[in-house]
Amino acid sequence: EGEIIRTAHYRIFTTVPNSVLKDRLAVLIEEAMHRYRTAITDLPPPPIRLDTYLMENRPQWEQVSRMLLGEQANAITRIERGGYATRGIGVYFNIGLADTMTIAAHEGWHQYTQRTFRNRLPIWLEEGMALYHEGHRWEGSRPVFLPWANPERYDRLRASVTAGRFIPLSTLITMTPNDHLEGNTPTVLDFYAHAWAAAHFLVESPDLRPALEQILQDAAAGRLRSRQHTQIQSRGFSGDTAGRNPRPLDPIRIYTDIDPDDLDQRYEAFVREIVRPGGRDRIISGRSPL
Repeated sequence: EGEIIRTAHYRIFTTVPNSVLKDRLAVLIEEAMHRYRTAITDLPPPPIRLDTYLMENRPQWEQVSRMLLGEQANAITRIERGGYATRGIGVYFNIGLADTMTIAAHEGWHQYTQRTFRNRLPIWLEEGMALYHEGHRWEGSRPVFLPWANPERYDRLRASVTAGRFIPLSTLITMTPNDHLEGNTPTVLDFYAHAWAAAHFLVESPDLRPALEQILQDAAAGRLRSRQHTQIQSRGFSGDTAGRNPRPLDPIRIYTDIDPDDLDQRYEAFVREIVRPGGRDRIISGRSPL
């Protein structure tokens, strides 16, 4: 048994008895929706209300997942904590107030793009934008979104750089969260930390932010694939676009004229600058470490 909470852009199906958690979720996801559509560039609203399930415990979450996904739930329910978004539906379980809100802010971006964007973003950028929207703090009963206020991602980034697991941008854009190995190699958490840093890198670079804005607008409008194809032809790209089943060329390379090696060097310098001593204090306060 539970209840349905309706907001401007969401229907929340929940079995959680905690009124504070329910009320905060309703407020947070609406504020997050506003951020998704305005923080980087103007983006369209979702075409329908987005369904969100917030279950009181993991067994309920697994049961709902099987009802929604059938056999596909076998893979999804291996997620250790929090939840997921698929087909514009968010499915979460209670892991405490702060962590549940962070999951909802992250997966809410996936919900939004799954229902609203006509072209999919590259995986690294889709995740980077979701990670960018995680950071927030509460002022009274309202969330304030602070993209830098994410010590979990920051600490992982600093640890991976210190351990020699830095991921160049040219490598990151070819990866997915599942591309992680054992040993002294990047793990899935390293991928997320670097994707978080890459999102900030694009937002805070004056010559790259316009490209990011255009990529998001084109993906929402369904122009991303056609513009990629046109620019690939006009600019003579080859290599990773050749063959019977070519891997799509990452839009960062075709929406800018910056040499990939230069971009790698700039990204590495950006990452090493933000993980310098003293940066964490700024992260904790929600400020840029630069």
